[in-house]
Amino acid sequence: MKVSLVLCTIGRIDSINAVLHSFEAQTYKDFECIIVDQNQEDILSSIIASYKEKFKIIHLRSKVKGLSANRNLGISKISGDVIAFPDDDCEYLPTTLQEVIAYFDSHKEVDVLTINFKDPHKESYFINNNSTINLDRYNYRPFGISIGIFIKYRNKNDVQFDEQLGVGSSFGADEESDLLSSLLEKGYNTNYCGSLYVLHLVGLPNLSEDKLIRRYETYGLGYGALLKKEIVYRRKYRLILLFIKDTFGRLIAGFLPVKKRKYYLVSALARIKGFVLYKKNYD
Repeated sequence: MKVSLVLCTIGRIDSINAVLHSFEAQTYKDFECIIVDQNQEDILSSIIASYKEKFKIIHLRSKVKGLSANRNLGISKISGDVIAFPDDDCEYLPTTLQEVIAYFDSHKEVDVLTINFKDPHKESYFINNNSTINLDRYNYRPFGISIGIFIKYRNKNDVQFDEQLGVGSSFGADEESDLLSSLLEKGYNTNYCGSLYVLHLVGLPNLSEDKLIRRYETYGLGYGALLKKEIVYRRKYRLILLFIKDTFGRLIAGFLPVKKRKYYLVSALARIKGFVLYKKNYD
């Protein structure tokens, strides 16, 4: 199976070199990389040129705003059988693609594989679960981070991000959760394998208070929009209780004398706002 790696990037140079170097080191060689370059200036051409003789790269310059829209642009150019979405600041292990393809080969019934990610500087994993789990329409969300999603698609049109969700969009998070949910609704058999992982920093970087508040607000908007899609449009009414419990628990915490009360309040209000304002115009 040929793998198509859709890599969207903006504002990074050194980490792009690192991730492309990790692609070059892959023991599994049947892959291509579609780079969707959102930089205004042409700052990546020389780096990309140094790898073009080593593996297939398609370099797209994009003026489109939003991570999801640019991923969809990249998806439109793929020629592989499996799609993945590495970040521009992650790295693959040399055996990542080999292990993913081996998993698909040994689990013919699986259409989508999600894996973990590990901090390159310490023994810290994003998901504290190294088991294998069959995901369904209710348990998928904690196990679907975009850099660890590999999709053996049936129809390329099945793999489309909601362009209202994700970085640079109105609701700035949970686009990968929505994609997984959409695929599960289409009957894609999905597994999480926690023993496989890629490398990426775990935890929030050191941000100013303003930026940290914005991060909580952005994530809250995305989560609220996702739950609106799940409950109202996908009719997952069991999630109503989850939304009320999570959101109003944070709202109450926002008025208690706890250390993060300001962030809890921002998050809760953003979740409510995302739920109220999201309107489906995309499947």
